[in-house]
Amino acid sequence: MRRKKVLLIVGAGSRVGFAAAKKFINEGFKVLLLSRNQDNLNILKGELLKYGDDVATYVADVSDETNLNQTLDIISKNHKIDVLLYNVARIVQKDILEEASGDLQLDYHANVIGLQLLVKRLLKNLTETKGTILVTGGGIALSPKPAYASLSMTSAALRSMVNCLENSLKSKNIFIALLMINHRISEDSSLHHPDKIANTFWGLYNDKSVHEVLM
Repeated sequence: MRRKKVLLIVGAGSRVGFAAAKKFINEGFKVLLLSRNQDNLNILKGELLKYGDDVATYVADVSDETNLNQTLDIISKNHKIDVLLYNVARIVQKDILEEASGDLQLDYHANVIGLQLLVKRLLKNLTETKGTILVTGGGIALSPKPAYASLSMTSAALRSMVNCLENSLKSKNIFIALLMINHRISEDSSLHHPDKIANTFWGLYNDKSVHEVLM
């Protein structure tokens, strides 16, 4: 019997995370959901079970390296990951002069370093499956918004991280792509609807020729 492919969503939420999970389930994937809040995960899983029964949840905080590694160890023992979706963002509305250095470091760790930690921890797994890494970013990486200073800076850093990873992973046949969303995600939008975003991720996964999309 052919093994069912597995999508791991880190930063699983009710918009992009849910839509991506639904799309990949409909395409025959098993989906693993990881976030900080078990109650939210339970709600998300309950909604996704309407589309398929291969859904599992894991609790971890990407800002807590020890906790994250422990959870990834459990995941790696039980699953081979084919697709990793990094959908993490700490969003704070503050001017740069209002920011505390500790908060900036925390945002950077979650929004940027978390991706590097995951890739390193899952590298053997992703190499074996010739896996794909999909990353949710924002157009704010290209057009900073002073009112969202930390997000502007970390989004730009995340884009650089993806570019660096692309160079490092290509020899291992691991594909990585960044989808920069340049507007508020809304079910009232035809372009920035969660399902549209999920379909774009699915297209990136299948095409594997485009490493960055701005939408």
